[in-house]
Amino acid sequence: MDSRFQLIFSDNRKLFQPGTDLLVISRITAVDLQSGIRFGQIKFLNLYDKTIKGLHISIRCYSENNEPLEGIDPYEYKNISVPSSAVFGTNNTIVFPAQETVFYSVQIQKIIFSDGTEQINEKQADLFVIPDPIDISSDTECQEGIKDYCTNHNISSDRMKYKVQRADVIWQCACGGINPSRTNTCMYCGAHLGDLLFLSNPEYGKQIKNKKKKQIPHKLIKQNETSYDGIIEKIKEEQLRENDRRKMRITEIEKLSRNNSRKLGVVIGIFIICIVFLIWLFFL
Repeated sequence: MDSRFQLIFSDNRKLFQPGTDLLVISRITAVDLQSGIRFGQIKFLNLYDKTIKGLHISIRCYSENNEPLEGIDPYEYKNISVPSSAVFGTNNTIVFPAQETVFYSVQIQKIIFSDGTEQINEKQADLFVIPDPIDISSDTECQEGIKDYCTNHNISSDRMKYKVQRADVIWQCACGGINPSRTNTCMYCGAHLGDLLFLSNPEYGKQIKNKKKKQIPHKLIKQNETSYDGIIEKIKEEQLRENDRRKMRITEIEKLSRNNSRKLGVVIGIFIICIVFLIWLFFL
């Protein structure tokens, strides 16, 4: 930043608003040392699969002591053309009406798309912080599985060191990239969400452990048992067999219940006949 300006607030946490595919990826507050004017700059990331033409937001301003100040409602980004996966907002300087402004919050009000459609924040939903990526590089078993997966699918494993996380309309890949929930393929590395979630399945970890314990020479292990896809198929087959066993147990229980019901009905019928017979004898 130019020496004329002084940075007084910076927040690089990523924020999302439920129901939208537009992220806030950074916010700053700076002051012009010559004029004393305070201004802000907000960076957005477009995760929609279409171009954004305009954006309306509201800004709530606060002092250094978190006292509410005059805000801006609305602030408009006009005549923009932001394609999918692009960042924008770096060319917009937002001048705050109150020169005591240090902190501020943002609320997305309306998004206008190039196809003429609009998305309005009718529920006045606020932005939520996306949790920081959880580093799992020390989990050797998980990393081994991810490395095998990346090798089999021609994906670079260098950045694949984070836990996969999902939240409402977005999910965070093992590479750290943030994707909209409408797609299951990471826009940054090409990994598949379902595959990455499966790698964290405890059953997969058991397969890795068992394979290490057996210490079978590599040449003697069948290809479909050493590959990631082979392990997936084996676990799926085991899950299907377990489901079949459960269905059989449920069927046996239902049969036993029906047999018991029949026996009980017979006993009750005999009991009623005996009572009727005794009554008949009494009146003879």
